[in-house]
Amino acid sequence: MLYCIAQRNTRMQGMAARILWPSLQTAAAGKEVAMTNPDEIICSCLDITKGMIQEAVNNGAKTLEEVQEINSVGTICGSCIEDVENLIAELTGK
Repeated sequence: MLYCIAQRNTRMQGMAARILWPSLQTAAAGKEVAMTNPDEIICSCLDITKGMIQEAVNNGAKTLEEVQEINSVGTICGSCIEDVENLIAELTGK
C-alpha cells in the first residue's frame, strides 16, 4: 500500500488512513464513502473512482466480487476493500 502511495503521490484513503490516523474517524463510521464526488479515487493502486464503482453497480454488479470482475478494484493491496464494500452496500441499498 505504501508503495502505491509513494509511486502515485496520492493521499491515503479508507482503511489505511483510519489505521494510521484514527482521529480521522467520523461518528458515522462506514458512511464516509457517500457518493459526494464520483471522481474521487477509492482505489489508489488502480486509480478507480467512486463513479466507476457506481457504474459497475448500475450494470448489475451487487457484490465486491462482481465489481472486481468488472474493474479489479481492491486486488493489489486491498486497503480499499472496506470502503468499496460500504459503497456497494450504499448503492445497492443493502
